Amino acid sequence: MVNKFIFLDIDGVLNSELFYSEKSQNERYNDLVSVFPKHIAWGLCNIDPKAVKRLNRLINATDAKIVVSSSWRTDSDLGKIFEAAGINGRIYGTTPLSEKRHRGLEIQKWLNMQTEPYNYVILDDDSDMLDKQLPYFIQTDWMKWGLSDKDVEQAIHILNDTDGTVKTHLQ
Repeated sequence: MVNKFIFLDIDGVLNSELFYSEKSQNERYNDLVSVFPKHIAWGLCNIDPKAVKRLNRLINATDAKIVVSSSWRTDSDLGKIFEAAGINGRIYGTTPLSEKRHRGLEIQKWLNMQTEPYNYVILDDDSDMLDKQLPYFIQTDWMKWGLSDKDVEQAIHILNDTDGTVKTHLQ
């Protein structure tokens, strides 16, 4: 069996400039704070339900596990925020923090600890990935909508390796 991992950034993937232009962060927060504790409401006001639907489609199509690579990974309530946002699947892991704050290095350190075969995809709006990670990297567009339908299709292709072009790691 091959494990499948989604390395998930949050800002620029599960939100976007477009999302914030439709309704302000404060308006979203004020709508949520009467229903959720303040910290959960703050997290939720920064997650676009449209991006969540796209992420859920990716998870459902691939049965991939979420590994959070975002700066949000240090939030002890992130699992509760994901659950309240309606994200299918729990957080499987988080990448380690590094002094250099280089996302690609942090992801590679996490991958180096894996002992079973795996495929992975990186969803991030920044581009600080290692060269060998580029075939598995999908750069989202922060200015438009974050995670797009096209990004989801590309990620499904990588994770499910439908035509045998993507190498399974640790074989």
